[in-house]
Amino acid sequence: MLQPMWDLSGLQHALTRSRPSPLCHLRLRLLTPTAALPFEDALKCVRRQLRPASRFPRDARPPSSPVLSADLPLRAEPVGRAQHSAMRKVNDGVARRGQLRDFARRWSGGRRGDGRPLRCRCLMSMVERVGWTPKNVPAYDSFLCTLVKGGGREMKYAMRYLGELKAKGCYPGMKFFRLAMEELVKTDDARGARVLWETLVGRNECYPDAKMYSSMIKLQCHDDRTDEALKYLDDMVLYGAFPDAKTYNVVLERLLKRMRTKYAAAIFDEMVLNEFVPSESNCVSGIKIFLDARDWDMGLKVWKCMVDNGYPLEESGNLLVTRSKECDRLPEGCKVAEDMIDRRVKLTSANLSRLRGNLVQMGKVSVYNHIFMKWKIH
Repeated sequence: MLQPMWDLSGLQHALTRSRPSPLCHLRLRLLTPTAALPFEDALKCVRRQLRPASRFPRDARPPSSPVLSADLPLRAEPVGRAQHSAMRKVNDGVARRGQLRDFARRWSGGRRGDGRPLRCRCLMSMVERVGWTPKNVPAYDSFLCTLVKGGGREMKYAMRYLGELKAKGCYPGMKFFRLAMEELVKTDDARGARVLWETLVGRNECYPDAKMYSSMIKLQCHDDRTDEALKYLDDMVLYGAFPDAKTYNVVLERLLKRMRTKYAAAIFDEMVLNEFVPSESNCVSGIKIFLDARDWDMGLKVWKCMVDNGYPLEESGNLLVTRSKECDRLPEGCKVAEDMIDRRVKLTSANLSRLRGNLVQMGKVSVYNHIFMKWKIH
């Protein structure tokens, strides 16, 4: 058996003064009798391992475990090549975590006036030290967020660096996703929002909420991309988000302007089924567009929705009575006319005369007389 080549009292005195951590106990435990070192070199090695804990952030300290926290005896014995390798791995892991946290905090605490070149140099410095790693989400998040907060051209640089990170297989987190979406909505950048969305959704727990989906749908509608808006509307449920009345109305308005009556009818039915109320302007324009497409049933359904929600009925009601002949729904048009009279909604005299001519041609004079008597009394 090899005997220790130095006195343990000096080591114990140094350890007592420096308050060693459990990690140091592990490092000393790795000392095995495979080589010989002078006492001064060994003491320098110990002191080098006993650096103050404040040099690394609190989060960078190694977690406690049975191996690290065990009450191991201190043996000052020579260090072998395998033990040096193990100690180096422990040191690298601690330093790496400390550097990542340090870079993330440095960026998150930056000021708006900090220049982009300074932040880029900080990024390159981090890459030189720790390399590109997908686990370094906080640092990437903080770096890109500082660019977004700069506004203007800085947002373009943020999107450029996002592409570079993507090429390296690295992505930021939800903080940057939300902040960048807000900035793109302010600038009405639908294309940039699509690129950001396709890059980040589903990565690093970047799951958009209802507000972000609503903003994205509005952007695509304003950019006249109804197909994209409908796609995002369908995908909302997959992430536990549900559209509100404003989102439905924006999509419905765009579909009606594009004369896409089939999709507009589906959105209207879904909206009413979910107990949301279409806006008055959408209802009025919806009746016109559905009647132009000879879809009397949808026009009548929108009319009933207007009645239930107390919207003004004069314009839409007279339009239904006028177009009932074109849609081969004259009997239903007469019922609408009677309903308008009962609700004291003005039925124009021109519309009444047109209705009389149509009913006389069909031999339904008695029906006209009944409507006319009601109209005259009211």
